[in-house]
Order: sequence, then C-alpha cells, then structure tokens
Amino acid sequence: HGGEKKKNKQKIKIMSKTQAIIFFLFSFVSLIICDVPWEDSPTLTRMWQDISSGKYQTVMDLAFQNPEAPKERASDGRGPLFWAYEFENVDAMALLLTLQVDQNTKDGSGRTPGDLFPGTDEDRDTFLQSVKKRMPTMQKEMEERIREIQKYQEEMQRQQEQEGQKDSDDSEESEEVPQAQQRKLEVSEDSDEGEKGDSDSEEQKRAERLRKLDALKNKQKSQDL
Repeated sequence: HGGEKKKNKQKIKIMSKTQAIIFFLFSFVSLIICDVPWEDSPTLTRMWQDISSGKYQTVMDLAFQNPEAPKERASDGRGPLFWAYEFENVDAMALLLTLQVDQNTKDGSGRTPGDLFPGTDEDRDTFLQSVKKRMPTMQKEMEERIREIQKYQEEMQRQQEQEGQKDSDDSEESEEVPQAQQRKLEVSEDSDEGEKGDSDSEEQKRAERLRKLDALKNKQKSQDL
C-alpha cells in the first residue's frame, strides 16, 4: 500500500507539471495568434471614406505613417480589405494586396473579405484580374512615393543644418562685436594716455622755461644793484 501511494503521488506531481506546461504553451500561443482588438478609430474612418469613394491615396499615406494601419479592424471585424471588395475598388485592392494584407481573415460574422463582393463569381474573377494587372504599377507608384518622402526628409534635414549653421555664425558674430568694441576702447585709452603724456611733457618744458626766465631776471636785478 505504501508503495502504491507513493507512485500515485508521483503521478499526480507529473500530471501537475504536464498540465502547467500545457497551460503555459496554450497561453503563449494565444498571445501569438491574438489579433489587435477590433475597435473603431479615426484612422479606419478615413480609410473607409477613401475606399468607399473609389480612392486609395489616403490609405497609402496612412500606410507609410503606420505600416499596421491597413491591417486594423473596426468593431464589426471588418477593415480596408473588406471595403475594397465591397466597393469594388481596384486601386485600393491592389494597394492592400501589395502590402500583403491577409485575404483569409474573417469578420465578426465569420465572413471573409471576398464574401462582401456584391457581384457574381464571374464579376469577382474579372475584378481580381483587374487588380492583378494593377499591382505592378501600384508597386512602382509606392516606390516613387517612397523616393519623394526620402527627398523631402533630406531637404528638411538640409534646411535644419543650414539654420543651425546660421545660428552658429550669428553667435560667433555677436561674440566678435564686443571683442571689436573692446579693442577699440583699448586703442582709445592708449591714445588718450599718449596725448596725456605729450601734454605733461609740454607743461614740464613750459615750467622749465619759466624757471630759467625768473633766474635770468633775478640775476639782472642783482647786477643793477
């Protein structure tokens, strides 16, 4: 009996460890496969307005700002790809497929994006053929847009560097002005001291002449006496 109880305890411990590992793996996998929460947002509203009106430029702009934007889903589980099918927007569809948005995803009702296409299966095939033809030019358009963005960023950086250099030059110039004023003041003071020295020398000479003149007068008086 004692041996059987010990074996049962070991089995329970092993089962507990196994259950813990399974629970951990299940939780980890759940985190991986869990999508971003479905919720309405201003970004999704802007994309819906763009796609429903036959446009795609806003979707492209938002994709460059945030690569995850085209994959976002509204509260009903639908997103840009659903709307591209629903409104038969070839350009938006080509853009989203170029961005590799999943076509097999499902909304809150279990419907895929393709299920929202309003036409027949034949119309849908024609639509997808048009999308396929549009994708190469869409790829080029995106590449061109990327170059424009890079060029804009380089220009902005160049302007910032120029403004920084200008601020640096202005700072150096503002430092040079007081230095020039100081040098001018020093020259002025030296000039004043030189003029003062010349003036003192003239006074000394004049005093010396007066002393000699007085001495001469005194000598003359003594001779007359």
